[in-house]
Amino acid sequence: MAYAWTPHDSWPGVSRRATLSSESLWVSRPRDAREIFVSGEVTVSAAGTAEARDVEAAARRAWRRLRFEVPELGVEGGEEDGETAMRYVNPRVEDVEAWVQRSLFFSHGTRALDFAGLKRGVLLRKGESEDPVVLLLHFHPARVGAEDGRRLSIMMNTDHLVTDGVGTRILFGKFLGVFAKYLSSSNEGKEGGKGDGKVSVAEEDFEWRESWRNLSPPWINILSTAPDLSVKKVEETVAYHRDIFMNKMSSNPGLPLKPPPTEASPSLCPPIIPPSSTPQPEIPQASNQKSLFHTFTTSKTAALLTAIKRQISPQATITHLVHAALVLALLSHDSQTPPPTTPTQEETFYSSCWLSGRRYLQDQEGKRGGHVPVCMGFHPIVFEGLGRLRGELGACETAGARRRVLVETCKVAMNEYRKLESRNHVLVDFCQLSDLLLSKPPTRDHEARPPDTRKAAPLFLSDGRTESYISRTYPPATTSASSPSPTSSIPTIEVKDVYFAANADGEVVLRLCTFRDRLRLSAEWRSELFEAEMVRGFVRWMVELLTQGDSCVEI
Repeated sequence: MAYAWTPHDSWPGVSRRATLSSESLWVSRPRDAREIFVSGEVTVSAAGTAEARDVEAAARRAWRRLRFEVPELGVEGGEEDGETAMRYVNPRVEDVEAWVQRSLFFSHGTRALDFAGLKRGVLLRKGESEDPVVLLLHFHPARVGAEDGRRLSIMMNTDHLVTDGVGTRILFGKFLGVFAKYLSSSNEGKEGGKGDGKVSVAEEDFEWRESWRNLSPPWINILSTAPDLSVKKVEETVAYHRDIFMNKMSSNPGLPLKPPPTEASPSLCPPIIPPSSTPQPEIPQASNQKSLFHTFTTSKTAALLTAIKRQISPQATITHLVHAALVLALLSHDSQTPPPTTPTQEETFYSSCWLSGRRYLQDQEGKRGGHVPVCMGFHPIVFEGLGRLRGELGACETAGARRRVLVETCKVAMNEYRKLESRNHVLVDFCQLSDLLLSKPPTRDHEARPPDTRKAAPLFLSDGRTESYISRTYPPATTSASSPSPTSSIPTIEVKDVYFAANADGEVVLRLCTFRDRLRLSAEWRSELFEAEMVRGFVRWMVELLTQGDSCVEI
C-alpha cells in the first residue's frame, strides 16, 4: 500500500511513506505556522513526591517512555525525489537520551506562569530545534493545601505535521498518566513500601484502547450509510466546494484587517487552502501569535446548556448556539462597513467546518495497532439572508429581542450541521479538492465579485470536552458496578485547568471547549493582521449575546 511504512532505500534504520491528505499541505509550511500548544495547571499531592528533584526525574522517565511508545515523536517530513514524504527513525537508546535532553525543559520561578508566559518559555528554550514535540515543566515555590502538594505549570508544544489538536491532547494526557505512575512509585520507594522507585517499562500501560473508547465518533462514521461514489457525483461535489473556496467565500462578512505596510512585504506565507479574501503577509514570528481566553463559570455553563435544550431543541448543542452567536457578532461588527453588494444580491455567509479524522481508531479485530493516521474533510455551514438578519438585529432594543434572533439563528446552524450527516464521501471529496487547489493556481469566475481585502472571515472550531483526552486526576477516578461512585483515594496529580491554542494563519480563530464543567471561548490571531482590542471586543460581544449582558470572567 502506498501509505504504508517501508524501509528506506538509502538510510538504514529509517522508514518512509508518502504523505497523507493534510500532511501534503502542512509539509511545505514553515514550522512556526504549524505549531500547537496545550498547557495544564496541575497539583502534585502528598500521594506522590513533592521534591523538585524527584519530580524532574519522574518527568524524564515518563518523557523517555513516551518516545518509545509514540512513533509520531520521531517523525519528520520533507521532499524526496520531487515528492513529499514522511520519515521515521527507529529509536536507539542513546538517541532517545539525546532527544530527552533536547526536548524536555524545566524552569523555576516565584509565581505561576500563564499560557503566554509558558509559551514564551517553550519557544525561548527550544530555539531552532526541529523536534516535533517539546515539553516544559515550570515549578512554583508555594505549597498548596493541607496535603503539602506542589503546583506545576506544564506546556506541550507539538507540530501539526505529525499530530493534530486531538492527538496533542491525547499525548498530553498520556504523559500525565505515566508521569503520575513514576511519581507514585518514587514515593512508595522512599517510604519503604513495595515500590522501589523503578517501575519496569513493561508494566506501563498507555491504554490506547481507552482513548479510542472516550473519543467522540469520527465524522466518517456518522455520514450516509449508502454513499454514492459515482465519478459524476464526486466531481460535482468537488466543483461545488471549489466554487465556495475560490469564489463565494470572498463575499463573506469579516473582521477588519490592519492596513498593509507602506513598504513591500517579503514573500508570503502559503495558506493551507488558498483563500479568496485574506491577504498573506510575511511569515509570522512567535511574538506575532496571540491568544485570549474567556472562561464561563460552572453555573453560567450549566444554565446555557439547560436553556439550549429547553428553549431551542433537544437536538441543539452549545456548538450550534456559539456558532450562531459568532454570526450575529460578525454582522453587528460588519454593519459599520456596508458590504459591497448590489440590492439584487442576497448575502450569504459560508462558514468553514473542518472535519478531522482520528488517529487512534480501533480496527475490526479490536487490536491496538489499528488506526487511521490522518484524514480530513470539509463542509460549509451556510447562513443565508444576512441582510434580513442584520436588519432584525439592528432593530433589537432589548435583551429579549436579541435572544429571539439568537434562537432563530441557532436553529439555522443546527439544521446546517444536520446536513453534514447526509454527506456521502466527504474524505474523498477533500482529497481531490486539496490536490486540485495545490496543482492549479487560483482562478476566479468572471461573474464573481473581487475579494474585499480589508477583512477576513473568522474560523469557528468546536473542540468538545477536554476530559475525553485529559483526565481531571491521575490516576483517573474510576467507577465499578459494585461502587458506582468514583474512588475516594487521593490522586497523585490533579489537573486544575487546561488551555489550548494553535498558531493562527490569515484569520481569527474562535475555539470552544469545556473542562471541569466550565465552558471556554478562546481566540487566536496574528498581531500583524488584526488589532488586539478589536479581537477582544468581538469576543466580548459574543459573550454578551450568549449571556444577554450578564458578565462572567473578565477577558
